[in-house]
This record gives sequence, structure tokens and C-alpha cells, in this order.
Amino acid sequence: MNIIYRAGFYLNQLYIFFKEVILMDTIVLKFGGSSLSDNEKLKLVANKITDLYDKGHQIVVVLSAQGKTTDKLIYEAKQLSHTIDKREMDSLLSSGEQISIAKLAILLKSMGYKAISLTGWQAGIYTNNTNQDAIIEQIDISRIKNELQQEKIVIIAGFQGMNEKMDITTLGRGGSDTTALALAAALKAKNCYIFSDVDGVYTTDPKKVKEAKEQPEDLETSWKAFVDEPEEEVPPEEISLELAAEEEEEQEEEEEVKDYKEVSDFNYDIDPRDFEVEEDEEEEEDDEDDDI
Repeated sequence: MNIIYRAGFYLNQLYIFFKEVILMDTIVLKFGGSSLSDNEKLKLVANKITDLYDKGHQIVVVLSAQGKTTDKLIYEAKQLSHTIDKREMDSLLSSGEQISIAKLAILLKSMGYKAISLTGWQAGIYTNNTNQDAIIEQIDISRIKNELQQEKIVIIAGFQGMNEKMDITTLGRGGSDTTALALAAALKAKNCYIFSDVDGVYTTDPKKVKEAKEQPEDLETSWKAFVDEPEEEVPPEEISLELAAEEEEEQEEEEEVKDYKEVSDFNYDIDPRDFEVEEDEEEEEDDEDDDI
């Protein structure tokens, strides 16, 4: 019996090796906040993921917070205090990505796929002790590999990790991209795809930085070939026109914006007017309640 047990054990290990190394390539996919802004877009993301999973790939997904969730959390925190403890700010901001990964896992499971969501620290992402702009120092991939072996789609919160004190840390703007690339390297992934809603590959976010430069076509050939953009998304030429209009409007309102924005220790550029509509609606509802 002992010989049979050992033979079974080694055969199982050989099967795992064959499945991981020979048959199944690991692919890391990263989706930004605009791709997750509502449930309909979340379904489009789920379809992209399952298409690759059905082709026999091991899938690791990295998500940002939905839409302007991070900006809204920063704004709300500033309404409570002008001197916010950075440790607590990291705890607050990391919640945005946790919402995204949980919702996607719920959706994929409802579609009949095995999936699991992992926060940065659950995924074994360890950083230094710097808050807001933490640097990834090490990734323990054992939990991720274990989940992949169980044929699960592993969904990881970008932008965050854990320091030696077991405190949550965040990586700053662009942190989810950093998370995806670091995981791809640690897992020795075949490919890492970063999805965006801009018309090409840029040195930085062209919606936020006017000096952003588009990279040569040869650097984005494989990216463009892989991305199957949904028909309802805005065409690149319309995006360019929209960006130009936004830039002109920003120039006209520059002085007003400077007076309106608050100075903060955090490296986030938030315009409080983005969230004023909700506050006004709440005030109107309160007035109606008072009248009743």
C-alpha cells in the first residue's frame, strides 16, 4: 500500500508540473477604473477574462478601484480633516480596489467559473514602510500558485500591499500597473496585458499630463491586436476631440481651480467640484424632508 501511495503522490505531482509548465501559460491582465465603472463594463471585462481562461490559460487579474472611487474617498477624507494620518489614509484608499475584486469574483462565479479575490496582503505583496508611495520589496506567490493549481481565476487588488508591521500600504498613482508588472515578473507569466481606454501606449496618462508622448507603433502592435474593444466604446478620434475640449476648458478655468483646490500632503490632484452634485442632491432631499 505504501508503494501505491507513493506512486500516486508522484503521479499527481507530475500532473501538476505538466499542467502548469507544459500545457498552461500564466497570463496577467490589468484593468483600470474606467473599464470597471459600472456593472455593464464589468461584464465586458468578465467576458475578456473567460475567453482567455477557456483557451487553457491560467489567469491572474489585477484591478483598480471603480471609476473615480479613489478620488471620492480622498475628497471625503479631506472633509473630515486637513491633516490626515497617512496610515489611516492607506487603509481607506485600499478599500476601493477591494470592492472591485469582490464584485468581479461574484460575477465570475455566477457565470459558472471558479474565481477568488485576494487583497494585496492576501496575495503576498510586501512593501517598505512608506505610505502613499510604497515600493514593492517582495512577493510571496505561494498563495497565488495554490489557487491557480485549483484552476481558479485569481483576482488581485492592485495599488496595495503590506509592510513589515502588517499595516496596509498603497503604491501611489499608477500603483495598479506596478502591481500587475511585479506579479507578472514574480509568476514568470507569459504575458502581461494592461487595458486602458486611450488610443495607444503613452509615457503617462494623457488625460492628466499634457506632455504625455505616444509610443511608436511597434511597441503597441501586440497590445492593439489583443484588445477587442467593445463597439459601444468611444472611438479614438472622438476621445482625442474630447481631450482637446477638456484641455481648452481647463485653461479657461485655471485661475478659478487654483483658488478652489486645497493644498494637501498627498500626491493626488482632486477637484472637489467632481463631487458637489451629489452633495447638492442630498441637500435638496433634506429640504424636501423638512417640508414634509
